[in-house]
Amino acid sequence: MKKFYLWMLAAILAISGPTTMLTSCVSNDDNAVPAPAEDQNPLVELVRGDWYTFYSTSGTTKAWSKADMKTETTIDYTMVMDCYYFGSQEPVSHGTLIRYYYEGDNQLPTAFNHIFFDYTSTEDKSAATEKYGIVKGQIALNFNENTSWPWRENAPTRATLDYDNGSITASGQDNQEISLTAADEQMTDYLDRLWGQGGAYNPSDDKELEASLADVKYEIIRDTAMWKFDILSNVYGAIMRDHDIEAELEKMRNEAQKPLYLKTNTTRAAGTTRSVADPKVVWSPSGFRYIDYTYESVDEQGKPITLSSRVCWGVTMLYESYYDEFRPCDLVLCAHSTIADDLEAPTLGGSAETLMLQGDRVLILPDYIGYGVTKDRVHPYINHDLCARNCIDALKAGYKVFADKCSKTLHPDWKFYVIGASQGGGNALAIHKWLDTHEDFAKLWRFEYSYCASGPYSPGITFKKYFEQEVLDYPIVLPLTLKAMFAAYPDILGKWKEEDFYSETYLQHKADIDLMISSKEFASGDINSVIFKMFPHTGETGIKPGEQIYMTDILNPEVCDMESEKCKALFRCFEKNDLTTGWTPTRPIHLYHGKADTYVSYANSEAVMAAFPNKATLKEPARLYSDHIKTCILWMLSVAFGQW
Repeated sequence: MKKFYLWMLAAILAISGPTTMLTSCVSNDDNAVPAPAEDQNPLVELVRGDWYTFYSTSGTTKAWSKADMKTETTIDYTMVMDCYYFGSQEPVSHGTLIRYYYEGDNQLPTAFNHIFFDYTSTEDKSAATEKYGIVKGQIALNFNENTSWPWRENAPTRATLDYDNGSITASGQDNQEISLTAADEQMTDYLDRLWGQGGAYNPSDDKELEASLADVKYEIIRDTAMWKFDILSNVYGAIMRDHDIEAELEKMRNEAQKPLYLKTNTTRAAGTTRSVADPKVVWSPSGFRYIDYTYESVDEQGKPITLSSRVCWGVTMLYESYYDEFRPCDLVLCAHSTIADDLEAPTLGGSAETLMLQGDRVLILPDYIGYGVTKDRVHPYINHDLCARNCIDALKAGYKVFADKCSKTLHPDWKFYVIGASQGGGNALAIHKWLDTHEDFAKLWRFEYSYCASGPYSPGITFKKYFEQEVLDYPIVLPLTLKAMFAAYPDILGKWKEEDFYSETYLQHKADIDLMISSKEFASGDINSVIFKMFPHTGETGIKPGEQIYMTDILNPEVCDMESEKCKALFRCFEKNDLTTGWTPTRPIHLYHGKADTYVSYANSEAVMAAFPNKATLKEPARLYSDHIKTCILWMLSVAFGQW
């Protein structure tokens, strides 16, 4: 499975570069400087516009306050940005140097100094330059004596900048050597806003929505911004984590045998389509801001519980942890796929769904019960109504976090979408059901449609197909489902113990599997591998050794008998989570599913189509890519590209 994830990561990385042809956000031209005119100095024309650099340096200086642009202040700074503006007014060229000072972790400067200059340039006319088209030269700056620098002794008087084929080196604060970068469209907008020109957005018009959130509470866990490559590294690290499984299991066994008061914190409790033709924004982010937060919801028994979630949106990374925010245009609630390792939870940074974030959306990613701050709880697997309620509560708190913390508001024409794949596909449709059965809420939130891939929309159909095919490729689904059903429906299953539903052979290994699941320290692939080793089936026909097991390897044969009391009780639990009955959708449902899916049968999507023929659409990948993993990867790419 890791090979498929590597392919997915590489594909996501490829599309998250500076040019994303299929996204709804149009990237900027990397050449931010106009081509030279024949009748002017070519070097002067090449450097015209804004050039900037950030560098970490600390000190104290006098400067003008950014608060009112005219009050002299003394500032202890931790970072400096130098911005050179090269204009042109023949026969002498004029420009401005503005030095911005940042305090602590402030994302905006708190003070500045500026000075005007005249400049001239020379161009290297060597044979090599003419042959290879490389432009080199020097730019001589003569700063005006009538400077606005409050601390005159720190004001520059002369400077010589070296231009070399699109880059400029200069002397910065404390005479350290710096490299200047030509400002692209987004950086120019940022600089204009620093100087109080343009780029401002109107306050949010969603007064009714914001008023409805007056009683919603949240607590910030962490607030950070990261470059795209750092995000990719976090996801890769979570997915590719290696284990010495036997050694770790032995340690867990020893811990489990200790008296209760000696147990550590790692001991766990048991049990229409979106259009890209008319983009609302025209930028491609170089990074993203992530805010992880806690919020209030309910558990399986309707009792209050504090859960965790992540909200994130695109930014232009300026320097290290400094960034500039731009207005996103849509709101997306994403239900993540099946995980078993807590490091794969969104707030732990390992969720592959975070890679789908583009600059045109605010993405909200709930952890679910059982992950993040509720790592010690049983995860309510395929408990659709509960997961939908938890996600809706995450949406309300996440939007409030965004509204409180982001310097920009959503685009006036923003829309709201719900997405998810695999387990997340089932949860996404459950969220859609909740929204379409709470019409006032859906209208207030501008809900458009759901886009769901390969989801267990009908757990009953899913398990009937398991019984028909007899073999299973993803065995962890069985203990995950039984633990969730026993936790949620004691009124139906309370006459039995969970152990009554397992085979005698599996019960010999159940303690180890329970430890791996409850620890939340092993990915599903690791746990599946251990289960495959328990039932090797070497040399048997009709089954792939090391890749499949029989249903009856794990389940008591009685549970696989549709006429048995235990099976009927289990299916009554499934009926409570069947998303193909009990409601009438009013907004479009877009499905994506492959016919070769053995993890979650294609029959799930067929059932949705049969139940809601006027609202549901179904697309499928080519047969070569129609198994569960490849289908989900293609779905993720379609979301990342903006083609959904």
